[in-house]
Formats: sequence, structure tokens, C-alpha cells
Amino acid sequence: MPEIYKGRGLSKRKVHEILGKIRRVETDNDWDGVSAAAQLKTHFPKMEVRISGEKSVPSDERTLVLDKATSGTGWLIDHHPDSLEGTKAKVMYFSEDGEVPTSRLVYIAIGKGRLADMFLSATAEISDGLNWTGSKSGSLRLLQEKMPEYSKTSGSSNQFLTDQEIYTMTDALVLISKKNPKYALELGMGFYGALPRSMGELSNILDSSSTELIGRYREFISGFSFTDFDNATLFGSKVTLIDGMKIGEFQNSALAMTKRRRIGNYVMFRGSSVSIRTDDNELFESIAAKLSDVSKGHGGRAGWYGITLKHKMAFEQFRELIREG
Repeated sequence: MPEIYKGRGLSKRKVHEILGKIRRVETDNDWDGVSAAAQLKTHFPKMEVRISGEKSVPSDERTLVLDKATSGTGWLIDHHPDSLEGTKAKVMYFSEDGEVPTSRLVYIAIGKGRLADMFLSATAEISDGLNWTGSKSGSLRLLQEKMPEYSKTSGSSNQFLTDQEIYTMTDALVLISKKNPKYALELGMGFYGALPRSMGELSNILDSSSTELIGRYREFISGFSFTDFDNATLFGSKVTLIDGMKIGEFQNSALAMTKRRRIGNYVMFRGSSVSIRTDDNELFESIAAKLSDVSKGHGGRAGWYGITLKHKMAFEQFRELIREG
């Protein structure tokens, strides 16, 4: 079972009392963070939501930080182990093994169990690659029991390589949240009034820019090659190096599809950052140490890691740097 803990001495009643006093929510700009914020903003309308890609943010006792670390003394709901290192924050809910996404933890904290809450947190389990855990003991299991139509065949390709409506819908929400997180937040909150039951119904409520985004994405998937990558050996392990700058706007999806299609170690270069997908923590630490002179920080959770570079560089420069010695 996933490891989850509440802050010491926090009863359900105390959690709700604290949430009622929160005035600012700081959340990550991926679907896990955005869907978590959508739940909170719906149930506690006075909260102001700030969405950003910053990995650590300031906070005070009236701030709740979601899916990232904080340099302040606010409240925290998260599942990234690095967020606990040296923190002054007060933990509300945390997944110690990283297997429960923030949106699911918010679902537990709120405890209302509405279908929209369930949908938002279930799609976050999928978007964070934690669908196996979710289908066993999470919101995804609850949703599929309550609403079996989400398990129907979708007939549309998606980065999760699973042909079900809920996966295709999650795919769209992941793309939208990265492109326009504020709109994704509004979309998520709108699910409490009218919850879409299929990708077709979701498509009908999207704005024109999101519809165009999904169209470009479908075209990308249909022509995507899984073989145009650079194989290398780093610290005794076989690694696939990917030039994300060549892929363009759908880098995340390309990396996700590739990793799910072929098990292995993947390093994607993004110009000013590096994404690493590996189950070998020692390999990640070795890569991070190798790049220590040119990086300004790194972190993540088991299997999913990232390194932020001090300056942008070309892929050829990065490839030589990572291979030297």
C-alpha cells in the first residue's frame, strides 16, 4: 500500500479548519498541481490560486503549497521527497514513497468524494504515471467503479498507450495544463457543473486554441518516430539521449510515449533543463554530479527526475559534456 501521512495531530476536522483559513494556494503548472488546485478552489472559493513552474516558492501560515517545495513556513501537500529536505513547512498530507499524486492527497484531505473530485484526482494519477497504484487503491479505481463508461474504448491514440476514454481525456488535460494552466484550472472547476463523460464531450467544451492544440498533437502522434534517438553508455548503463529541441512543443509526450513503449533509461535535453526517466537512482545521482558545474538545481521522485541548467546550450555541447571522461 502507498505510504501516506498527515501532519502530526491533524484530525479531519483540524484539516478542514486549516483549509478554511488558507488564502493563497501555490501550485505546480502540470495537471497534478492544477487539478489539485481546482478541487480546493471549488470547495474553498476564497482561496487565491497562483500557478507556476517554480520548484520552490515562499509561503506563510495562510499559504498552502501543492506539488512543490517551499522556502517558507506554510502548509504543504506533496509527494516529492526533496520537498521535505530541510523544510520549515508544516506538512498537511504527504506521500512518502511518491506513489500518490498531490491531487489524490487533496481529494483525501477534502473528503467530499464528489464525482468531479474523483475525476480530477483520477486523471492526475494517470498524468503522473501512477495509474497502476490508482487503479488498485486510488481515485481511478473509485471512478471506474462509479462510472464504467470511462473504461470504454476511445479509438484515439494517447501518450499513455491505453485505449480507454479516461486516458485520452487525461492526455488532453495534460497538454492544456502545460500550454495554458490558468485555462486548465477554469476547465477543471467547470467539471463540477457539467462533468464530461467522454473525449467527445470534453472536446465540445474546449476553447478554440485548445482544440487547435489537440489537433496539432494528434498529427504529431501519427508521425512520431521512436527510433531517431542517440544511444550512449553513461556510468556503465545504457542510456537513450533525446534532443527535445528537435521534437518541439510535445517533448513531454514524446518522452512519456517512448519510455512506456520501451523500458530503459532516458535523458531528454531541453536547452535549459534536462529530464531523466530512470528507475536507477544511482544513475541519476551520477548524471547530476556530472552536470554539477553547469546546473543550478535538481530533484524529482523515483523514476522521474529533472535538472535545471544555469545557461542554455546546444545539444551537441550537452552531449559532449555528458559523455566526456
